[in-house]
Order: sequence, then C-alpha cells, then structure tokens
Amino acid sequence: MLRRKILATVDLSRVGADPELTAGARKKLLELQEHLVILPVDKSSHDFGFVCKRFYNQDLHAKVNHSTNYSPSEETPQQVIARHKAYLGREGLHSSNVLPYLYGTLKLHKEVTSMRYIAGVSRKNCVDSDSEAADAGRDARPKTTFSSTTDAQLDLTGLLKAIMSILRREDDIRFNATGYRYFWITESSDDTAFFLKTHADELAQLDAGTFDFTTMYDQLELEELLNAVADTINEAFAAEAARLNVDAGRLVLVRPKSQHGPTRKKRCFAFKVNTEVRSHEAAYSAQELKTLLSFCLVNTYVLVNRVLMRQTLGIPMGANASPDIANLFCYAKERKYMMRLLEDALRHCLA
Repeated sequence: MLRRKILATVDLSRVGADPELTAGARKKLLELQEHLVILPVDKSSHDFGFVCKRFYNQDLHAKVNHSTNYSPSEETPQQVIARHKAYLGREGLHSSNVLPYLYGTLKLHKEVTSMRYIAGVSRKNCVDSDSEAADAGRDARPKTTFSSTTDAQLDLTGLLKAIMSILRREDDIRFNATGYRYFWITESSDDTAFFLKTHADELAQLDAGTFDFTTMYDQLELEELLNAVADTINEAFAAEAARLNVDAGRLVLVRPKSQHGPTRKKRCFAFKVNTEVRSHEAAYSAQELKTLLSFCLVNTYVLVNRVLMRQTLGIPMGANASPDIANLFCYAKERKYMMRLLEDALRHCLA
C-alpha cells in the first residue's frame, strides 16, 4: 500500500485521482513532490529514495552537458522516429512514436552515494500487451513499455543470447579437454555455485576475489564495441558451421515471425541452413545481425527536459540488449587475454 502511494507521487494526475487517498494525504504528497524527487534505489528494487529536486536537476544537467557521453541531436524527435520506423519496417519489426528519457536511480550501496541514469520509457506511453483481448472485453495482460527501437533491441537480445550459447558450448568442450576457460559469462548465481561445488578440490588452495567495473557501460567506445562483438558473432557462426559441416555463409539464425512486437519480449533464435528457412520464420545472417547491432548502438536517443540527445559514447543502462552486448565485449577481451597467457606459458615451457 505504502509503495503504491509513493509511486503515485511520481505522477501528479494519479495522486489527485487515487480514491484511497484522503484530501489531506493528497495535499501532503503534492507538497512533498514540490521539493523532492522520489527515485528507485539501485540494486534494491523494493526501496525508494528521496532526493532534493534542485540537486537532481543539477546532477542530470552535468551528466548530459558536461560529459562526452551525449551530444545534441541534429535531428528532431519526429525525424528520428520516422527513420527508426523505416528501418524496423523493412526488417518486419514494430516501432512506436516514443523515445526514451533519462531518469536517475540512487546508488546507495557505494561508499559515496551517487546516481545511475537509466534510459527508460514512461508507463504513460506504454503499449497494450494484448490489445485484441482488451478490444474483446477480456482481461488484458499488463501494459509493456515500448520505445521506437524496443523491438530491434529485443531481437538483438535473442540473437546475442544464441551467440553466447554457441560460445559457451565450445568453451565447455575446450575446458573438458584442456582445463582452461575463455568464457566467464553467467546469468545465474546458481551456475557459479554449481561450478564452485563441483571443482571444490581444485579451487581449495586458490585465493578468491571479486571485482567490479566502474561505469563500464558509459566508457565503451562504440567502434571498438562493434568490432569486438562482431568478432564473437563470426566465431559463433564459424563454430556452428564446423559442427554442421557447412559453409558459415549458408547459416542464419531464425525465430518464428510471430515473436515480435510488444507481446513477445522473449525471442528464441536457432541456427539453420538458409535453404531450410520456412515462410513463417524471420532469419538473420551474420552480416544482418551485425547490421542490427550497429543500428542499436548508434541509435540511442534520449529526451532530457524535452531536449533530444544522442549517446555517442557507451551503451545505455536500461536498453534490452545492453547486458548481452557488454557480456560479449568482455568475452572478446577475456578470450584474447587467455590466448596470450597460454601462448606465453607455452613459450616459457619450451624455452
């Protein structure tokens, strides 16, 4: 109850319309909102923090105008949306008339409290997840936020997860044969716990440590990022081609065409030979996947106080594909490091 009422303060129209709030409560909440911004707390989704509105605006202004991450767009919002719709339409994907905006979250788990900014879409601009059910008078599923590039981001997420699946499989084969890993991406703490348990004897004499990236997403150069992830795409296609004994140029990643739009957040892709693609399937070659990756990387636009900015350095927190892009970037770097380490060790043994 308290969480819902606090959430209501973010939207003035909801505060005034909530029938469960007394007139006195509505007045106090509106007074509170005049001076404070109520924000989610990073790494603690059930908590909220209160920030001075003046400080919040100053910090947001500094983030956008006094850093190298953003530059003012040379296009209008309408031009950007039209261009996004044209590209996504050619790819058979859905678009919308909504661009993301930047909002802050409080990083209270750090020694020095700071802000993390997310590119998100307001629930005012969300899309019905089941418009046909709503039109028919049936209960519709909850609305989902959907920006002009969300459908492209969702496809890219599914595609990159398929790439990671192949790289993980190849690394497991390598690890079983040599005892060395190049692949350290995990999407579940259960995977890590299982690895530690099954290799307890080998790890018992080793020191353990944890490390964290500082503002990693903000510091990734787009060209370097594109090249690194493109290398992982080529590697995965080559590995699958070797397994199937076909030319890598004949392989595509496919999903059912029905898996697109706001009702289909999870996209499941699988490899196929291009001659086996059915009419009800959407297919991406390695080059088409890299084109989609490039589109998503260079088309990060956000609204800040109604001013359109383009992100020119780094990838946005909040975009669907950002974690998978960052993971594959790390894989590319870690793989090169491990290969160089093993080569140095081999030269040392032969010396």
